[in-house]
Amino acid sequence: MIIRNEKKEDNRTVEEMIKKAFWNLYVPGCTEHYFVHQVRKSRDYIPELDLKTLTVPLSRWKKDINIHKNYSIFIQDPMYAPDVFSRI
Repeated sequence: MIIRNEKKEDNRTVEEMIKKAFWNLYVPGCTEHYFVHQVRKSRDYIPELDLKTLTVPLSRWKKDINIHKNYSIFIQDPMYAPDVFSRI
Protein backbone atom coordinates (compact mmCIF):
# COMPACT_ATOMS: atom_id res chain seq x y z
CA MET A 1 0.00 0.00 0.00
CA ILE A 2 1.17 3.50 -0.83
CA ILE A 3 0.08 6.54 1.18
CA ARG A 4 0.40 9.93 -0.49
CA ASN A 5 -1.16 13.38 -0.42
CA GLU A 6 -4.39 13.63 -2.34
CA LYS A 7 -4.27 15.60 -5.59
CA LYS A 8 -7.00 17.83 -7.05
CA GLU A 9 -7.72 15.25 -9.75
CA ASP A 10 -8.44 12.64 -7.04
CA ASN A 11 -11.29 14.63 -5.48
CA ARG A 12 -14.09 13.38 -7.71
CA THR A 13 -13.00 9.75 -7.47
CA VAL A 14 -12.74 9.92 -3.68
CA GLU A 15 -16.17 11.54 -3.38
CA GLU A 16 -17.69 8.84 -5.61
CA MET A 17 -16.06 6.11 -3.51
CA ILE A 18 -17.45 7.67 -0.31
CA LYS A 19 -20.88 7.93 -1.93
CA LYS A 20 -20.85 4.24 -2.89
CA ALA A 21 -19.64 3.21 0.57
CA PHE A 22 -22.36 5.09 2.48
CA TRP A 23 -25.28 4.94 0.02
CA ASN A 24 -28.39 3.67 1.87
CA LEU A 25 -26.22 2.45 4.76
CA TYR A 26 -27.92 4.27 7.65
CA VAL A 27 -30.66 6.24 5.88
CA PRO A 28 -31.92 6.40 2.29
CA GLY A 29 -29.23 8.09 0.19
CA CYS A 30 -26.22 9.70 1.86
CA THR A 31 -24.56 13.06 2.46
CA GLU A 32 -21.05 12.00 3.53
CA HIS A 33 -19.57 12.69 0.08
CA TYR A 34 -21.08 16.19 0.12
CA PHE A 35 -19.60 16.79 3.58
CA VAL A 36 -16.12 15.93 2.21
CA HIS A 37 -16.72 18.29 -0.71
CA GLN A 38 -17.68 21.13 1.66
CA VAL A 39 -14.71 20.49 3.97
CA ARG A 40 -12.34 20.87 1.01
CA LYS A 41 -13.84 24.31 0.27
CA SER A 42 -13.52 25.43 3.89
CA ARG A 43 -10.85 27.93 4.97
CA ASP A 44 -9.95 25.49 7.75
CA TYR A 45 -9.10 22.73 5.27
CA ILE A 46 -5.47 21.56 5.50
CA PRO A 47 -4.50 19.83 2.22
CA GLU A 48 -1.33 18.35 3.76
CA LEU A 49 -3.52 16.20 6.02
CA ASP A 50 -5.64 14.91 3.13
CA LEU A 51 -4.10 11.53 2.38
CA LYS A 52 -4.94 8.79 -0.11
CA THR A 53 -3.93 5.16 -0.08
CA LEU A 54 -3.07 3.32 -3.26
CA THR A 55 -2.68 -0.37 -3.87
CA VAL A 56 0.24 -1.78 -5.79
CA PRO A 57 -0.15 -4.65 -8.26
CA LEU A 58 1.03 -7.93 -6.76
CA SER A 59 3.53 -8.44 -9.59
CA ARG A 60 5.27 -5.20 -8.56
CA TRP A 61 5.31 -6.21 -4.87
CA LYS A 62 6.95 -9.55 -5.67
CA LYS A 63 9.93 -7.68 -7.10
CA ASP A 64 10.22 -5.18 -4.24
CA ILE A 65 9.67 -7.24 -1.12
CA ASN A 66 12.29 -9.31 0.63
CA ILE A 67 10.92 -11.87 3.07
CA HIS A 68 13.49 -12.66 5.75
CA LYS A 69 13.91 -15.89 7.71
CA ASN A 70 11.90 -14.47 10.60
CA TYR A 71 9.07 -13.62 8.15
CA SER A 72 9.48 -9.87 8.50
CA ILE A 73 8.67 -8.05 5.28
CA PHE A 74 10.56 -4.93 4.30
CA ILE A 75 9.69 -2.60 1.44
CA GLN A 76 12.85 -2.01 -0.55
CA ASP A 77 11.75 0.39 -3.26
CA PRO A 78 12.02 4.04 -2.11
CA MET A 79 9.38 5.03 -4.69
CA TYR A 80 6.76 3.28 -2.54
CA ALA A 81 8.03 4.53 0.81
CA PRO A 82 10.00 7.73 0.28
CA ASP A 83 12.19 8.76 3.21
CA VAL A 84 10.91 5.83 5.22
CA PHE A 85 12.14 2.29 5.67
CA SER A 86 8.79 0.64 6.19
CA ARG A 87 8.30 -2.60 8.04
CA ILE A 88 5.02 -4.41 7.58
